Amino acid sequence: MRMRKFLTLGWGASAFTGLIVIYHISLTASPSFAQTYCNDRACVGEYQNADFWVTVASDNGIDGRLSTEVHNSIRSGDIFPKGMRLHCIGWTYGEKVQALGLNIIDARWYLVEVPGIASRGHLGNTRYIPAAWVFGDAPGSSPLP
Repeated sequence: MRMRKFLTLGWGASAFTGLIVIYHISLTASPSFAQTYCNDRACVGEYQNADFWVTVASDNGIDGRLSTEVHNSIRSGDIFPKGMRLHCIGWTYGEKVQALGLNIIDARWYLVEVPGIASRGHLGNTRYIPAAWVFGDAPGSSPLP
């Protein structure tokens, strides 16, 4: 935002007055990739390391994903059945998902360690799951930023 500041100068008895306009530029920080932003479909934010456990709530289980999207996401083929406890090593914001049986939207995605598989794919032995389909919360997180 530009703001004008005026400086008035005067000389002796002649009362000559000059007007000088000096521009003052105020800079604000522009958004960075580390900040969280949302649109109608998804939120994007910085990955957060965390150590916590969740339990699969979906009757159909949850298919681990290679990205933070339900639609247009590559499914890993690793299906976690209802009631299975999963160890999460972090979380981030991604596609917004409606929580099971509730009128709540949750954009958190948890990164879980997949038990019993060798490292494969770009995520190694980890997969993303939507927080809306499990019981348990990442420490210090909220469903939407």
